[in-house]
Amino acid sequence: PVLADGFESGLLLGGANPWSAPTAGLVTEQGVVHQGGWAVEESSTGTPTWSSAQLPAAYRGVHASAWVLVRSRSTSAGFIKLRSATGAYIAYVYVNAAGYLAVRNDAGGVTHVSTSPVSTGQWHRVELALDTNPGGPVAITAALDGVPVTFSTPVGAAETLGTAPIGRVTLGDDVAGRTYDVAIDDLVVDQPR
Repeated sequence: PVLADGFESGLLLGGANPWSAPTAGLVTEQGVVHQGGWAVEESSTGTPTWSSAQLPAAYRGVHASAWVLVRSRSTSAGFIKLRSATGAYIAYVYVNAAGYLAVRNDAGGVTHVSTSPVSTGQWHRVELALDTNPGGPVAITAALDGVPVTFSTPVGAAETLGTAPIGRVTLGDDVAGRTYDVAIDDLVVDQPR
């Protein structure tokens, strides 16, 4: 992996942790964990809840996964966002307002909603794989609990993920106006398989 964090230090900032200072509402906690003694909780009634980590290099493609438990939500809630090294938005995986796993291609301005529901109250492994392939075609795939999802809007041949390689990962949700309580654990970012 190029980045792996089970949050077992109990901290998101300081020491050997790669994360930027988290916004209010994104905290480490021990109440609900997937594995080990610590996880991260993002809880919001409208303010963004996130922290980002620089990857050791910039990559044309990455595979990111984490275990998530949606405790409650009345809107969509973001899990993992991939950005350029300078912070430009590329794409993110989230649960949409209707409760389905989705991927937002920020760089291309396209939302891909899957037919796979993310149930509340149980752990799910979410995965997002991108190949920015400048010049196209790009690849955008997602999986829920190890099963590849089907998008109701397929990835188009002319779709773009921008021109910048992936150099940063954001944990949580950096969009305002959303209400949710989500636990995230065992984040792994690696190069595509």
